[in-house]
Amino acid sequence: MNFSDATFDYARWLKFHGYAAETFIRYDQWQKVKVDLRPMSFLQRTSLAAGIYRQKLMKQLENNLDGSNLAIVSAMTLGDKQLINKDIKEDYSITGASHVLALSGLHLTILYGLLMLLMSWCERLLPRTFRQGVSELLILLAVWSYVVLVGMSSSVVRSAVMLTIYSFVTLLNRERLSVNTLALAAVIMLIGNPFNLFDVGFQLSFMSVWAIMLFYPLIYEAIPLPQTKSLLVIRWLWRMVAVSMAVQLGTAPLVAFYFNRVSLVFAISSLIAVPGTMIIVSATLCMLLLNPLPALSSLVGKLICTITEWLNASLHWLANIPGASIDNLHVTVLQLIIYYIMLMTVWLLWSFFAEKIEFK
Repeated sequence: MNFSDATFDYARWLKFHGYAAETFIRYDQWQKVKVDLRPMSFLQRTSLAAGIYRQKLMKQLENNLDGSNLAIVSAMTLGDKQLINKDIKEDYSITGASHVLALSGLHLTILYGLLMLLMSWCERLLPRTFRQGVSELLILLAVWSYVVLVGMSSSVVRSAVMLTIYSFVTLLNRERLSVNTLALAAVIMLIGNPFNLFDVGFQLSFMSVWAIMLFYPLIYEAIPLPQTKSLLVIRWLWRMVAVSMAVQLGTAPLVAFYFNRVSLVFAISSLIAVPGTMIIVSATLCMLLLNPLPALSSLVGKLICTITEWLNASLHWLANIPGASIDNLHVTVLQLIIYYIMLMTVWLLWSFFAEKIEFK
C-alpha cells in the first residue's frame, strides 16, 4: 500500500517488479542458515554470484573514495544509489541530470567505446587473432557480463540489446541505428518480461532514445555550422545541446507525469554532467584495474574525487538559480497522449519542410 500523501504509486511499482508484499523483521530476529543453491536456476545463481562480486568491487571503491564521492561513483559504475543523500538527489533532479546517476545507455556506451578502443589496439598487435568478428563477440561478452554485474535494470538491458543489434548489423554492413532497431529491442525485452511496459525506467529509457533518433538530426541541422577545425568545440557544444533538447522533448511529459517536475536548465546541466560522467566512469575503471598498485590507484582516486566534487558543486549552483525547474505539475494520461500525438505531428511537418521525408 502507498502512504496517504504519496504522489508516486510505489505499490504498483513493486508489483510490476515481482514483489507480493513487504514485512519487517527486527535486527535480533535474524538467523543465518545454509541454503542449498541447486534448486535455483542458472540465472539466479549467476545473479547471486554477481551480487557478491559487486560487493567486492564496492569495497575497492571504499578504499580510495569516501562520502559523496563514493556515493556518486558507486551509482555511476555499479548502479548502487543507496549512499546518495537527499540534497544531492534534489540537485540532480532540479537540473535534469538524474539520468547520469541511473545506469543507462550513456554509461554502457562509455564502456563499449573503451572496449572498442582496446580491441582496436589488439587488432593492430595481433591481427590474425583479433579479427572484427572475434572482437565484436568479446566486446558483447564483456558488455553482458557488466549488465549482469550491475543487476540487469531495464535501462541497462535495453542498451545492451541495442548494442548487440548494433554489432550484428555492423558486421552485415547495414544501417546501424534506427527506430526499427529500438522497436526490436523493446519487443525482445517485453517478451522476456511484459511488466517492463509499466516500468518508469523502461518508458523513459526508450522515449529518450526514440526522441534522439527523430529530433536530434533536425535540431542539429537547424543551425548549419561549417566543417572547420576552428569551430570544432562549438560544434561539439551544439551537438550536446541538440541531444539534450531532443531528450527533453521526448521525456519531459513523462517526468512531469511521474515526478511532478520539469527542469529548465537541462541543456546547461548536460554540458556539465555528461562529460563529467564520461571522465568519472573511465577513470573508475582505470582505478579498479590498478588496484594491485595502491599508489597509482590512490592517485586516480584523488582525480576522481576532484572531478566528482566539481560536478556536484556545479549542479548545486545550477539548482539554486531561481526558476531552475517547474514543480508541482500534474499531468493526466489524456494530456500525455495528446502531447505525443502533437509531437509526432511536429516531427512529420518539420521533417517534410527540412526535406527529410516526402508525403505521397
